Amino acid sequence: MLRATRFANEEGRVFADAALDVATKPSGLSTARGTLGNLIDSQLMTRTVFRDLAAVTAVERQLSLHARDQLLDDEMEELPHLIDDASRALFGITQRDTFYWALPDPIRARYCRSEWEEQFDVLGHYTRDPNAHWIAFDLDLRCEQGSSLHCLEVFGRQLVCALHGLHPDAVLVFAERNRAEAA
Repeated sequence: MLRATRFANEEGRVFADAALDVATKPSGLSTARGTLGNLIDSQLMTRTVFRDLAAVTAVERQLSLHARDQLLDDEMEELPHLIDDASRALFGITQRDTFYWALPDPIRARYCRSEWEEQFDVLGHYTRDPNAHWIAFDLDLRCEQGSSLHCLEVFGRQLVCALHGLHPDAVLVFAERNRAEAA
């Protein structure tokens, strides 16, 4: 539910009108006396830019070369290993771990194959903004030009599992590191 909100400075002077999603407003946040500066800089509002993560940068570079048919043969052979290593470093699992036949028995008991695959439908939805779904999770999955990252094709399933708690071993390892560094 959206509600129009006015942000004011310490003297009470209104300097911005905005729409605030009331359902996702952090508890204890007062928009009546808040400022845009402290709302943007708060830890809850910090967005993770996926392309800035070292593992993503390495895979994205190789996938970009591959898309332009400029990847050397030995690099092509190493690409699946690079992707799996990066996936484990980012999410604790690989894409293979997200396929129905590879799921742990307790997870397979909860879902039939079609129900499990429905969890990943968001990866196939087209929107004008390639980040439309991910912004709700404070993630930026766009390249510098604003398009979707190539690596979303190889990391998408793991990301969905980690974000929604679908797989017992899937975690946002990079988010945990960011929190530890901030503390």
